Amino acid sequence: MRTVTDERSGRLIAAHSPASPDSHRWDGTRRDAWVSASRGNHGAYLTVLFSVGVVVATAAVVVLAYVLRKVLLLLLIAVFLSLVLSPAVAAAQRRWHVQRRGAAVALVVCTVLVPAVALLVLFGRPLAEGFAELARTLPERVATAQRRDDAVGVAVRASHLTNWLPQHSSDLSNLGRALAGPVLLVGRGAVSALTAVGTVFSLVVLLLMRGPQLRQAALRQLSEPGAAWCTRVGARMNAALVGSVVGNAFTSVVAGAVTGAGLTALGVPVPWLWALWVAVVDFIPLVGATLGAAPTVVFAALQSTTAGLLTLVMFVVYQQLENRVLSPLVMSRTARADPLLVTLSLLCGSTLGHEFGGALGALVAALLAVPTAATVQILAGELLAVRAARRRDARPQMPAGSTLAEE
Repeated sequence: MRTVTDERSGRLIAAHSPASPDSHRWDGTRRDAWVSASRGNHGAYLTVLFSVGVVVATAAVVVLAYVLRKVLLLLLIAVFLSLVLSPAVAAAQRRWHVQRRGAAVALVVCTVLVPAVALLVLFGRPLAEGFAELARTLPERVATAQRRDDAVGVAVRASHLTNWLPQHSSDLSNLGRALAGPVLLVGRGAVSALTAVGTVFSLVVLLLMRGPQLRQAALRQLSEPGAAWCTRVGARMNAALVGSVVGNAFTSVVAGAVTGAGLTALGVPVPWLWALWVAVVDFIPLVGATLGAAPTVVFAALQSTTAGLLTLVMFVVYQQLENRVLSPLVMSRTARADPLLVTLSLLCGSTLGHEFGGALGALVAALLAVPTAATVQILAGELLAVRAARRRDARPQMPAGSTLAEE
């Protein structure tokens, strides 16, 4: 800005001088700096908004999973059962020449469902009667064992079982009626149990029907080498899952049969009730054998010291036979899970399952410990093999016929 004199009035007036090139340059520099700062702030704002969105979305997913935890638990059970039965459906289509997928699914489901329902019906009444007999005779047997002078009598007197059993013996009878209730379709929780069973059954059938379509849709999203790798690794994981379940079921049945026969030979009351207990808890890896053997040995020891010692010897011998002969024979064609991975999977899964779904969640997590550990072991081995192959391919190759001295 500059001042000039008016010719008529003689006053000084202000006049804007034309902008110089230096001033234009200065304004352009400030404008460019402001635009750059705005762009930088815009990127920071987007980063902050994206981070906040990820946190909010994660929190929403966690809350939704907790609200729907029962549904997710039933879905997990259904996925597990569908993966176990899927090879049987494929075998029915391939070996028995069942053309339609629905007919093969119906055949396999009926083959599995009919024996399961028959076993529940057959074991319902004997189970209730066995618990009633155990509740009736247990206080008398404890009182008889208390009067003995051996180590069993000393242990019973130190534990004060004679004062505790009369107050809680009726709980055994109630437990027997509760276990037999779902079989007879009576009881307060029958409707809820039937709803859960029906939901799992429907999900299993739907997953078996739509399984190949879902798998093909997922593989089409990958490249050809990636799809081939996922197919191969998935087949190994499924084989490990089926092998662990079949092997565990076989060893559990054998454990129950050996326990029932041994207790019957020793004259222990209600032997097949304890055999059923051993067969059920033997499904749990690592700790199942101990959970099955401990109360059975104690109950046999209440009969006589000789029966208790022989029952203990029977369990020790069977565990050696199972660990050294049966398990390697049954699971020789499947991936063996590392014991450390099984232990960690059992501990973490049982804790999370109990917090997520109560006792049922803990039981499901315990049953999935071995398949989960085998799956993690297979996946880790495959990923390490892929990484080693990439490093080997990325290593510079020496020309053919060249030597280290020439390099």
